[in-house]
Amino acid sequence: MGPGGYAANIPEFVALPTNAIAKVREQFLDDYSYVRAADEFFSEGDGKNVAEKYRLTLSMNPDDYVAQHNLGVLLYGAKRQEEAMPHLQAAVRIEPHNPLARLALGSALSGRGDLSNAIVQFEEGLRWVSNETARQGETAQHAVPEALHYNLGSALDLTGNLTNAEQHYRIALQLAPAYPEAHIGLGTLLLRTGRLEEAEEHFAQGLKFQPQSAPAHNGLGMVRQRQNRMAEALACFQEAAQCDPNDWHPHLNLANAYLSGGDRDKAIPELRETLRLAPSCEPARRALAKALQ
Repeated sequence: MGPGGYAANIPEFVALPTNAIAKVREQFLDDYSYVRAADEFFSEGDGKNVAEKYRLTLSMNPDDYVAQHNLGVLLYGAKRQEEAMPHLQAAVRIEPHNPLARLALGSALSGRGDLSNAIVQFEEGLRWVSNETARQGETAQHAVPEALHYNLGSALDLTGNLTNAEQHYRIALQLAPAYPEAHIGLGTLLLRTGRLEEAEEHFAQGLKFQPQSAPAHNGLGMVRQRQNRMAEALACFQEAAQCDPNDWHPHLNLANAYLSGGDRDKAIPELRETLRLAPSCEPARRALAKALQ
């Protein structure tokens, strides 16, 4: 998970239309034909067919970069991380100078908490990308350089290297000012280091580009709480909880806000909801035990 309770996401490489209809073709002659068919299914959102065709490609040519890379991304997106990892690693082995391959593997490593190796992949990716090639290999939302800088910033942030993390967040935003995750990541870092006004600005920018972002609403609520604007803070936390019902952070923040105002009756349900979503959250467990006394 990234700072503020949001994931450092593996990039989306294609936009998948929800109403796509696969154009099925069954006469294939070689591995290249299979990978072309898989790419077509991939672009149309047919996950079952795309996986089958990529696997057929790899059975004939294990060194096909596109098949290894895209199958790894597909499996990772389906939350089959352990199956995805060998394919993402193979893609880097086949094309070690490919920044997109480094980005995908680094994102997967970061997602499973292997931050030191993720940082290596992001740094290697940046070695092979330049301003002249900044728009090659675009993801669905962001080009590779800004995604590398953002994900590197997030990984550094999680290791406590805040100075370098901030630098990479800011570079990502220079490259892509409309990058909501980078605004939210930088906002969270600024909040933790007490720069409330600038944090507020970046959370607001995050919400401009991603209005349903629970981490952005939650972060803005924490800014408001530190500014003693409690009614606004509560509204932000409530909005965050509505945007992502599975995120426990806004419930804990709501509980703390209610407790600070002496309202145990409202705090207790929020603490219980926090523990339902995050049973190992010790601050919520301690706060609930105290509130029930």
